[in-house]
Amino acid sequence: MEPAFKYGCYQFADDVFDFLDHATEGQLNELTNVAKRVLENKHYSDVSKFLDKYPITDHEEAAALYFLFGVLDHASLPFDSVNE
Repeated sequence: MEPAFKYGCYQFADDVFDFLDHATEGQLNELTNVAKRVLENKHYSDVSKFLDKYPITDHEEAAALYFLFGVLDHASLPFDSVNE
């Protein structure tokens, strides 16, 4: 959950793009590795089920995870075979 809390704070498109425009190489590598692990292990369906079970309006952890995937998506990092 560490990457979710670290990057899931960027909730709005302007904030996400501003972060991505100024992200360090290390941050981008970390995001790339997260997306790669999710894709390789086919975990995105599990993430979706988790988010269905724990609404982001009621659970801080779910919100952080949801917004982390928003950052990955805005960075064009594939995390689901549908997005490849």
